[in-house]
Amino acid sequence: MDPSYLLYLRDGVLMSQGFDANSVKLQGDPVPIAERVGAAATAMPGFSASRSGLVAYSSILLDTTRIIRYDRRGTFVSPLTESGQYMDPRISLDGRKVAWSRVDPAQLAQHIWVFDSERGTTRRITSDPGVEASPVWSPDGWRLLYRCNRTGLINLFIHDLRTGKDTTIFDHGRQWQVDGGTQNAAPNDWSLDGRYIVYTAPARTGFDLFRLTPTLNAMAEALARSGFNEMHGAISPDSRRLAFSSDDSGRFEIYLQSFPEEKGKQLVSINGGTEPRWRTDGRELYFLDPAGKVMAVGINAAGDATKPHELFSVRTPAAHAYRQNYHPSADGQWFVVNTVVDNQAEANITVMINGLALSK
Repeated sequence: MDPSYLLYLRDGVLMSQGFDANSVKLQGDPVPIAERVGAAATAMPGFSASRSGLVAYSSILLDTTRIIRYDRRGTFVSPLTESGQYMDPRISLDGRKVAWSRVDPAQLAQHIWVFDSERGTTRRITSDPGVEASPVWSPDGWRLLYRCNRTGLINLFIHDLRTGKDTTIFDHGRQWQVDGGTQNAAPNDWSLDGRYIVYTAPARTGFDLFRLTPTLNAMAEALARSGFNEMHGAISPDSRRLAFSSDDSGRFEIYLQSFPEEKGKQLVSINGGTEPRWRTDGRELYFLDPAGKVMAVGINAAGDATKPHELFSVRTPAAHAYRQNYHPSADGQWFVVNTVVDNQAEANITVMINGLALSK
């Protein structure tokens, strides 16, 4: 782009303003050059420019969704949110609260919100101008594990809902020794006994899974790593097994293995799957299949999985290592689903041949 201009987003409007590189100061007034410009969940804006004056932008980078409560048969129960750009719905163990992350269209940043079903209130609990996402409830329901880049790189924090204070538990220097210096860890689960946290992170061989104790500067240990991608770790209620998704067969499938050591890998899904989640008695496991169905798998006393069967169909955003699209209640009788809103406009890229001329 022309070095004498700075481009930025303001409430979905692409702005251009004069910029003096020598004094590092803005010059003149900002000028709008495009409207309805999107941004990614990582706060990266959906536009680019060249020195020749070309400007390209997209209006849609994230699905518009609502977080909706369904029963086990897929019957609509109630919406928990209005339409927006949501991710990561999570039900607390007692079923009284639901946490999620949402992209603030003004700040182009994710923040974490908590819905209290008893009080009927929703409140934002984080507010830094960056990524604050992937909430995971502690077993006692008073703390939330989440990821945030307030220190520059992604760290894992624990937020205490009673005091409002945050504690960091992730140190990049120490992680370098384990996973090759990850810069974007995403928490997946917190064991019911409170002893372990499982997270997904990009490492030397793609996405891998790691375990960590929820204490300051704890050293992570690898759980599932190969030349393929492993993600979406879920610890069984008795902390003896780990469910996860892996694409080592050529597509993502659901697997079980022993925990905390890595042994006895067992295939669970049949036609693909992501995002496994346990019922709290350990006798049923849920996941999403590629066709958009919530699937259930029985787990017998020996730990073997039965044939998956469909519970209901949903329409969610595409599966991703940094997102969760649904979550079951402790007894598996109801689910919260990040449901895509119908009738969305198609995503298009607009190219302005001489877009920077509008700045003058």
